[in-house]
Amino acid sequence: HVGRLDADTSRVTGLNIGETDVQLLNKYVNVSFVSRIPTTTVHVIPPSYLVFEISGRNWVIQTGKIYEITIHVYGSHNHRLKLTENVHIESSFPLDYLNVISSSENGSYHL
Repeated sequence: HVGRLDADTSRVTGLNIGETDVQLLNKYVNVSFVSRIPTTTVHVIPPSYLVFEISGRNWVIQTGKIYEITIHVYGSHNHRLKLTENVHIESSFPLDYLNVISSSENGSYHL
């Protein structure tokens, strides 16, 4: 199985690497009146690399200023991955240069 669908929340959880189709089935959609059932493909892929983005997209930063640092995760075909609540990114910043005021729970955003 590539993924598991939680019918109560309509959330798909990736279980294994691969892809699968998900179809919209709803009691309010009469399949005899639609030409095609709405379908999407879910791709579950491993991460390949990280990209650090500093607010303003500027790699030259000044002391005494506050910056946002966002960490993006990409797959092997340069597609940015959607980070879910079970993803946690560990990062550290040199205390001589950066003082982290706050961080997101999953570690992908720092202020």
